[in-house]
Amino acid sequence: EDLSRFIVDCGPSYFSPNHENPMLYFSILLMAQEFEQALDYLHFQHRTVDAVHFALAMYYYGMLQIRPGSEAGSAGSSATTSRGVGMEHGWGLYSPVNGFAFHRLLDGYCKDFSQVWPGMAADYYAMLHDEDLMHREAGVFGGDGGGLGGGDAMAGRGEPWKDSWRLHYLMRLVLYTRKPNHLSDLIGDPGPQSRHSMLYSLLGDRKATDCITRAAQQAEASGEMDVAIQLFRRTRNGPDFNRALRLLNGELASCMQPHASAERRADYEAFAWEFVRMHLVNASVSPDYVDQSGFVTGGGGSGSGVGGGGQAELRLFLAQTRALKCQLAMCKFFKRMYEGKWGEARVEGKRTKLISFDQVQGQGGVGGYRNDLKESIVANFNSLDSSVKGNYGLFLAEYMRCLHTLFQEAQLSQGAAAGSDHSSSSAYLTSLRREAVVLRNHAMCIDGQGGQYMLTDHDMRKLMQYESNMRV
Repeated sequence: EDLSRFIVDCGPSYFSPNHENPMLYFSILLMAQEFEQALDYLHFQHRTVDAVHFALAMYYYGMLQIRPGSEAGSAGSSATTSRGVGMEHGWGLYSPVNGFAFHRLLDGYCKDFSQVWPGMAADYYAMLHDEDLMHREAGVFGGDGGGLGGGDAMAGRGEPWKDSWRLHYLMRLVLYTRKPNHLSDLIGDPGPQSRHSMLYSLLGDRKATDCITRAAQQAEASGEMDVAIQLFRRTRNGPDFNRALRLLNGELASCMQPHASAERRADYEAFAWEFVRMHLVNASVSPDYVDQSGFVTGGGGSGSGVGGGGQAELRLFLAQTRALKCQLAMCKFFKRMYEGKWGEARVEGKRTKLISFDQVQGQGGVGGYRNDLKESIVANFNSLDSSVKGNYGLFLAEYMRCLHTLFQEAQLSQGAAAGSDHSSSSAYLTSLRREAVVLRNHAMCIDGQGGQYMLTDHDMRKLMQYESNMRV
């Protein structure tokens, strides 16, 4: 102990005045069994690669004094280690009070290349022991743990692995790996036929799935829905896949709102179609086919990943799949409307199957409908997912605008063709008028229910005004 005290008190300048040979003092500290001080000095001399790999070997054999779960504390304070040696020197990673900041050293090294070689970073993080738990006090994650937010946001309570440094760093690595090819190498491709991935090899199926799920939950909590969807769809877990579907439906619905940018709308629509081709459409079906038969209804397609979730998860999967199918049809309708292709928009509007045109009964108001038809309209509306209901009023108003525009164009064409047979054009105008009545009655049935999905006053006024102007 006296020799160790003397070596530490002399400092590195005594053995290498200009620090031209840092490995000399490092070796001397090792022989004096001052391992933490030796690693701290080596790191201070910008020999990080050497420091990390020496530290990993010492960590593996339990040679380092690491205060469990703590990376905090001031370096350089004077105290006495368990080996009885007074320590006056500190270079940033070691404090006799708090021990050696091994996790900070390893993480700082891996961060330099984690976005270029995430698989290599995962290999390093996986060398940490599962029993190496993080401190449960608030603030640790926001400090040297770095990257996922503060304190209890990710520390978790009850499940020990949530407090593991190993899982924390791997979870953060998954969350911030954004390049598709790198993410595929790290956690695998979407779908059941995913190729071998680094994380599943290192952790096994259960822990790897838990790690990816937690990263996806953090992305969702941070509002990064595209990242959350990409991660949830890759966990090989039924409930997570349904969560990805639900988030996709929510984002697609928000993109249809008038305030959404055309770029965001186009990006999410393309993303949704890629999702459909990857998971929901049979290989023999055209990618643009949105009819019910084109979507997997529980098995046999390119892979939905809902296995193992039970009947409740299967029902949720079918409901979310139906909502996605409906929203993609609505996207086509709105796209044709934005392009001013009114005839094609009318066709796409019918394909959504949101309006029961086969239930036309009379030309009067909603009172002209039989009660069973009213109940059928309301029941069909109530069966829709909330993501579809949110744009129902906008859809009705825009559909009515489409019919009104076609009606006006047909009237102008009829007036310009004086002396010709108007029977066919009159029949066309009558069909448009009947569709408008159906739209109005649907709107009034739904609006009469009250609640959060009532049509806005603006949409209702537009709809009624367009319909009232369509007189044969």
